[in-house]
Amino acid sequence: MIKVRRLGHATLTTPDLDRQVAYYTAVVGLTLVERDAKRAFLASKQGLEAIALEGGPPNALSRLAFQVAPGSDLAELARELARHGIKSERRSCISPGVAEAIVFKDPKDTLIEIFSEYVFAKEDLSQLGIMPLKLGHVAYRVNDVQQVVISRQRRAAGGEVLHRRARLSGVGLAR
Repeated sequence: MIKVRRLGHATLTTPDLDRQVAYYTAVVGLTLVERDAKRAFLASKQGLEAIALEGGPPNALSRLAFQVAPGSDLAELARELARHGIKSERRSCISPGVAEAIVFKDPKDTLIEIFSEYVFAKEDLSQLGIMPLKLGHVAYRVNDVQQVVISRQRRAAGGEVLHRRARLSGVGLAR
């Protein structure tokens, strides 16, 4: 059983990376912790990664990262997913604070990243914007909510537990 502890970060796509980074830093009050030509990672002032931005169509959720208990065996979690018909792969350096993760796709082809160990970004003492403590909710748009729920439940314990835990962590399904 995969026991998700918290929502790590959400990766959103945007056609204008500079504009979105400016918005999330000046208005929302997140801190830019890493940036390259294709991606940017933003964290709360306390150092929790909240949003990753990458180039692409506007308003798309391309990845969701979830943390399991520190010390969890990612290889065992991958075997658990495989027992339920979910193919996953191991990836390194998915974000500045996450060195190792297992990654798989949900029924909508969104990448789901599961990690156990996290290194906080440096605390930012500046006072700018709204300054949320953490990412608490992500609305996930689908055409048929019931179809996604049934698909996830068919995956039995591994997928169903992840789905229920994700809902408890604040990820919602919306039409």
